[in-house]
Amino acid sequence: NCQLLQLDSYWKKDIVVKNWEDPEFLFLCYNFFFFLFSVYDFDNLLKDIVKSRKVNKFVIVEGFVIAASEAVRKEMDFLFFLDCKNEVAKERRFKRDSMTDLDDEFNTFKYYDDYVWPFHTKYVEKYIKGDKSIIHLDGEGKTAAKEIWNKLGNT
Repeated sequence: NCQLLQLDSYWKKDIVVKNWEDPEFLFLCYNFFFFLFSVYDFDNLLKDIVKSRKVNKFVIVEGFVIAASEAVRKEMDFLFFLDCKNEVAKERRFKRDSMTDLDDEFNTFKYYDDYVWPFHTKYVEKYIKGDKSIIHLDGEGKTAAKEIWNKLGNT
């Protein structure tokens, strides 16, 4: 009994914003102007989390700004953060099939270097680094899946 919810499935595709990779921008939109403008549909994500928890032993919520949402965090038993170096993240990003769906402007190394990685670093500093409730894992090695399984196996 496991359900996977991916934050990208809750992206409002009709909204195009240059700094959408910035977690502060996303949550500014959600917390203060969500009724007017939000790039992610967090209300439906939260509803789906609650609904999924009722029928599944495990609900995995995947997304790069999950840790910044207090409402989502309250629904989590564990929060894992898979860390990796810039070069590894960049290589993985451009190997994803979903990258072919993006406009050319968002599918460039320049966009990654100018927006994605700087905002990722900012997010990690603000929401991840030093938070003892987050379980940090090596996203480059082969032990992360085993570590997650071991943690979940003890629940």
